[in-house]
Amino acid sequence: AQEGAGSAETPKEGTSAAAPAGEPAKETSEEAASELAEATRELERVRAKYKRLEVEFKKIRRENKELKAAAEQQLQHPSRSASMDGVAKAGEDGEVASAAEAPKMTEEQQRELEELKAQVELLKAGGAEKEKLPGPDAKELQHRVSELETQLEQVTKQLEDEKASAQEMSTSSSELKAKVRKLDAKRKEEIANLQEQVKSLTENSQKGVDDLAKITAERDSLLSARSTEAAELEALRIEVKKMEKRHEKTLAEKDAQLDDVLKKYKAEERKRRQLFNELQELRGNLRVYCRCKPPDEGLQVAVQVEDGLVVNVRDEESGKAHTFEFDASFGPLSTQEEIFADVKPLATSVLDGYNVCIFAYGQTGSGKTYTMEGPPGNPGVNYRTMGELFQIARDRDSDYATVVRISVVEVYNEVVHDLLNGRSKMDIRYTEKQGVVIPDLTLVECRSLEDVVATMQKGYECRKTASTNMNEHSSRSHCLLSIYCETTNKASGQATTGKLHLVDLAGSERLAKTGATAKDRVEEAKNINSSLTHLGLVINALANKRDHVPYRNSALTRLLQDSLGGNCKCLMFANISMIVDNVGETVSTLKFASGARQVELGKAEKVISKKAAAGSS
Repeated sequence: AQEGAGSAETPKEGTSAAAPAGEPAKETSEEAASELAEATRELERVRAKYKRLEVEFKKIRRENKELKAAAEQQLQHPSRSASMDGVAKAGEDGEVASAAEAPKMTEEQQRELEELKAQVELLKAGGAEKEKLPGPDAKELQHRVSELETQLEQVTKQLEDEKASAQEMSTSSSELKAKVRKLDAKRKEEIANLQEQVKSLTENSQKGVDDLAKITAERDSLLSARSTEAAELEALRIEVKKMEKRHEKTLAEKDAQLDDVLKKYKAEERKRRQLFNELQELRGNLRVYCRCKPPDEGLQVAVQVEDGLVVNVRDEESGKAHTFEFDASFGPLSTQEEIFADVKPLATSVLDGYNVCIFAYGQTGSGKTYTMEGPPGNPGVNYRTMGELFQIARDRDSDYATVVRISVVEVYNEVVHDLLNGRSKMDIRYTEKQGVVIPDLTLVECRSLEDVVATMQKGYECRKTASTNMNEHSSRSHCLLSIYCETTNKASGQATTGKLHLVDLAGSERLAKTGATAKDRVEEAKNINSSLTHLGLVINALANKRDHVPYRNSALTRLLQDSLGGNCKCLMFANISMIVDNVGETVSTLKFASGARQVELGKAEKVISKKAAAGSS
């Protein structure tokens, strides 16, 4: 090219040499064209290498993307690290190979690029020398060089970009390799832990197998023992059943014997009581029944009833125990019907011309009025006796004519009051023939039970009652309901007159317990206790068969003179409280009743007011 440039400058020095210089110029142009063609071919080779490098770089990018995706998947799913071990390993190997090849290819390209640059510079230099050459070849050469320069710049820029991209991919690949190494280490650690756990589980499983074998052996042993015990148990059951049958047979025989003994005992008891009652009838003893008032819930009791006869009292304060026996004893569960069943034969004998007296004695609040009168829905002895009298009178109406009259008298503060007409200070007289007589006493004839009930209620409404600490409706007087029955035999004309006194005594009481403070209440209590004391003296004198009996010491004893000491059948109810707080009063009442039971009244006889006509049967 330099030689061509020197030959081109020669024609400028003189025009005479222009003709002979045509052939050298032609040779120079041909050389330049040849060099340009060579440069063009070299540029094509560079382009081919560039395309090859571009394909390889794309392949490296694709592999890096796959490796990065696999690494991210491994980070998101560490549990799959074992299954992805081969993929990660392959990716790592491919990345290392690509990263190792990338710098080598870049250096080779760099050398080729430098050679191309040198050739381009030479072309530039040759082109500068040939700029002076006329003709289209120089322009074409210059144009081709410019294109080559432009293409060279583009290739250089692309190669620089690819180099930077390769460097970036190399850095990213290093980071990915570090993450892969960490994940691999973590995976190996997890595998080691899992292996340790598997080893431990294997050991435990073996131990469990051994334990299971022992348990199975023990179970088989227990099953065998159980089978033996079951056989023994079955044998025992059979023996027990045999013994039960023998025992049941023995019990049945004993029960039969016991029933027979009980029947004989009850028969003997009934016979004994019948004989005792007959003896009492012959002796005319005052009969005594004891009745216990049911205690309020939660209160401690000190009284027990045994066999319907005996009453036991335990005094916790003194430590003493008391035992009393009466003609009949009724516990707290006894009913009004049961009480009247024992009273009825005695009470209705008044229709046969006998004098009968039934009275209730006991401390205030012990149930005397309840026993004698009773509430409207559950009547006591008084109302039930009147109903029975009228029923018997109706039953034998064809043979007997019966007239019933009643009176209601009250003893209050030692004064006798007629409750049917309101008169007070009534006189009390006693004659051997008529017994106790109250002049001007109101006698109301009753033809039906309704008449009796109306008359009795009229009298009871006038009775004195008051509230005390012991009883909200305490009777403050002694009340005497008297029934006079005159019975005439229609065939013979014989007439009998019987009297039935039903007495509800006021309650014995202690001032300290009743809480009485008013002057009139204190006076009432004193008179009640005084009259009951005199009643006790009368009963004591009768029990001891003394010559003098102090009937006249109180209005009450004067009213009861022909009942306690005359021709009369007499029954006393001893009403008691069962609770511990009233033990003192209970024992006192029972002692009084025991003394009354010793009184012998003699055999009662009919009171014949008119003898039968002569010749009558």
